[in-house]
Amino acid sequence: MCCALPEVTGLELDFAPGAGTPALIQVGERDQIITPDRGRAAAAALAAAGWHVTERGYDMAHSQTIEMMIDARGWLAAIA
Repeated sequence: MCCALPEVTGLELDFAPGAGTPALIQVGERDQIITPDRGRAAAAALAAAGWHVTERGYDMAHSQTIEMMIDARGWLAAIA
């Protein structure tokens, strides 16, 4: 929920060991703290490393909504 990868000069992340792992990325389309492009970049990086990424955008700022919770619950039920 409203997530992003760290932006640290010189830090290299290796997502390959998680290949095949499901991941849910939920992006606030109006988030000014963790902008939507950072959430989408996280989703793209995981997908490029072979993760099974589900990405969803929501018309909201940096927050959580009932819609997000319902979607997360459904996503968790589907991977269990």
